[in-house]
Amino acid sequence: MVVDKDVFIPDAPNNRKTGIWVRFDQGGNLIKGEDYRYGGWYYFDATTGAMSKGIKYLSSDDKWVYYDVSTGKMAHGEAYLHYDKEHTGWYYFDQNTGAMAHDFVYIRKTNKWVYYDKTTGKMQYGEHYINDGWYYMDPVTGALAKGRTWLSNGKKWVYYDKTSSQMIHGGAILDGHHYFFDPYTGVQYNKQQIANRLVNQARSYAGQHPDCPGELAANGGLICPYGPCMSFVWYSFHHAGLDIFLCDGAKTGWPHHNYDWYNSHGRVSSTPHVGDIAFWKFNDSWSRNYSASHAGIVVSVNGGYATIIDAANGNISVRSAYYGAHFAHPYYDE
Repeated sequence: MVVDKDVFIPDAPNNRKTGIWVRFDQGGNLIKGEDYRYGGWYYFDATTGAMSKGIKYLSSDDKWVYYDVSTGKMAHGEAYLHYDKEHTGWYYFDQNTGAMAHDFVYIRKTNKWVYYDKTTGKMQYGEHYINDGWYYMDPVTGALAKGRTWLSNGKKWVYYDKTSSQMIHGGAILDGHHYFFDPYTGVQYNKQQIANRLVNQARSYAGQHPDCPGELAANGGLICPYGPCMSFVWYSFHHAGLDIFLCDGAKTGWPHHNYDWYNSHGRVSSTPHVGDIAFWKFNDSWSRNYSASHAGIVVSVNGGYATIIDAANGNISVRSAYYGAHFAHPYYDE
């Protein structure tokens, strides 16, 4: 009687190439189900006792595992499988339970985050849309991209969050620098593209009467009771998705609040650029103690003379800049 031993049972007499491995316990009984032996876990068919090899689903524990195709021992940690066409690639199995990973995993040995497909469990490469966001995995190592990254297939610069690795869209202040990434493609805009986006948004309101102060207040901003000019500037930045370029996201309809912020950051001059915010201090009795009392957006510059769009005289319109303007320069150039 065979006891406490693994035995190969061939499909036919004198055939050592095909058949099954089985295991007998110390009482000579055929082992079925899971068994811990030789420092690892094994699995034997519940009917035939055949030792499992390859990827297997264990319904009792609701997990996929892998048993080495040579030894039958359950795998733990990283493993490169290539025993057939369907199962060729890198996988990860929990260090304790052996459960196949189907999500993001940090590989401490190589100091990288990778992603294993939710269905197959294979390590993924290239661009993938996961959990409502875009990610990029190195085509060789599978490591998730972090920070500014060049995508050669899309021929574009994008940015992946340094913590989550998810592609960033819209405006963002990253490492102290201001960026804007396309809301759909994630491509990084340059200075001119950001300014043009703001100008096009502002121009679209010419001749209209949106409730700029009302929306500013609904978003937690301060309303200036003397006019909607700065509320309109905020409204244009906000609807262009460029909030972070207006005083790092400040929400106030008072012109002098915004002017003072840019002035304190050394971003005010008498030279206009497209996309600048133009400020004036008119002879209004209420504005005597303030640095600015009116604001608009520079939409074009010709020979040093600026054309603006502003909310004034009961309408939103494009007009020549008033005399004596000072121009604040948002951080488009970073």
